[in-house]
Amino acid sequence: MQDSLIYKVKQGRRYWVVRSNEAQFVQNFIQGNVIAIGHLDQLQLPDGLLGKSEDEISSIVNQVENNLAALKSRRGHVISTISQIKAFIEDMSVDDWVISPTPRNLFIGRISSESFVEKKSIFAKPRDDSPTDREMKFNLRRRVQWCPAIERASSAPAIKKTLQANQTVFNVDEHKIAIHHMLFPFFENDENLYSSINITSPENLDNYSISRIFTILSELEVFLKLKIPSERGASKSISEEIDSFASTEDLRLISKAFFMSPGDIWAALPKTNDYKPLWWVIIVYSMIFGNTTIGWDGLIDKQDRKEIAQFVKERWLQRGGDAVRRNLGLRLPSIDVDSLDV
Repeated sequence: MQDSLIYKVKQGRRYWVVRSNEAQFVQNFIQGNVIAIGHLDQLQLPDGLLGKSEDEISSIVNQVENNLAALKSRRGHVISTISQIKAFIEDMSVDDWVISPTPRNLFIGRISSESFVEKKSIFAKPRDDSPTDREMKFNLRRRVQWCPAIERASSAPAIKKTLQANQTVFNVDEHKIAIHHMLFPFFENDENLYSSINITSPENLDNYSISRIFTILSELEVFLKLKIPSERGASKSISEEIDSFASTEDLRLISKAFFMSPGDIWAALPKTNDYKPLWWVIIVYSMIFGNTTIGWDGLIDKQDRKEIAQFVKERWLQRGGDAVRRNLGLRLPSIDVDSLDV
């Protein structure tokens, strides 16, 4: 399989949010290719990489605790600060992903270095039309390779709720699947193939259009099962085979839709031992949503092409699928994600 078409979720990778002082310094993060926090700014540590040994971490923690005690900080604030410092230095790893939010956008990047101290300020314009640069002095940093911005309004409800947390640094491993749905039209994790469709229409959604999308997703699963030779029936039309099969089998498609404008439709199909049916799913999506980057040659034979085209004609076009696509503004995610993997 071509990894460029189906992204394989990396096992062991972790996912983090690092805020930039109420989004003041996001552009400093982006232009400086870093994430940074100011929790160690008062310690006068020398520039350079930070060690992760127990003694080195204990020394930093003791200095931070003494500084906060001198400021008469609340115990809860001390515990939270220490926890975030440890997460930044100890728990994060090279190749983890990090999200830095603004009120309008989410920036996702891949951590590319261990933690280090650097006291040289980073300057960046907070907006393109800003007359002056904004200075960021936070000196506890990690290098990051950033993706282009994603609109925050288009993120899933679970992501939006998580981002309401007020910590500077926190983990979001539980939202791994949602994060990948924002970035990839197709990806694998464990035993499932996931697909992602964006609803981009700013108008209110109508039940008819939504029901049509779920119908085509369910029928696509039946089509996949019918393409497995052991489950083929007698010689019938694609429509007849799908209707017959759907009435006697339990469908396994897991779909979620977030009924907002804009919003998302996510689906998960259990993988089979044969990768070939997964190609049929992807090619059907490419025909429906106009993705011209997926070629035919070498993936499927002429007979399969004919049956896929027939499926799209009978189950999508004749049901007014193109009108549904236009009404909902449906499209596949198309973020440039090259920076997220080595």
